[in-house]
Amino acid sequence: MNDPKIVCYISIKEAKNTIQYGGTTVGPIMARVIHDSLKALNVKKQVSDVERTYTFMDPKVYPLDNYIGKKKKEVKSPYFTFVFKGEGDTVIDQMPRVGELLEENSVVLIQLGNS
Repeated sequence: MNDPKIVCYISIKEAKNTIQYGGTTVGPIMARVIHDSLKALNVKKQVSDVERTYTFMDPKVYPLDNYIGKKKKEVKSPYFTFVFKGEGDTVIDQMPRVGELLEENSVVLIQLGNS
């Protein structure tokens, strides 16, 4: 955003059988064109210092913490639900992996074993 490399203009004339709002009709096409263009130009993704503002339609996502090595009673999160498998009291594996972004209320599988 600080040094634009491309400009993209997409217009659909007389769209048929669709809700005719720009974001609904052209938005997905625009997103794909911009994504592919930036990738082809080797433009690195810029992490913004500005916190994202969510709308009521956006799913909230959170990074998954590392629970491996923790005791079962220590496995807690306000964002995720946990399903425990196996015997023992120590977390030996988890799916999805550490750091993955998950939508709020996602299920995390925790494999238990003996330490």
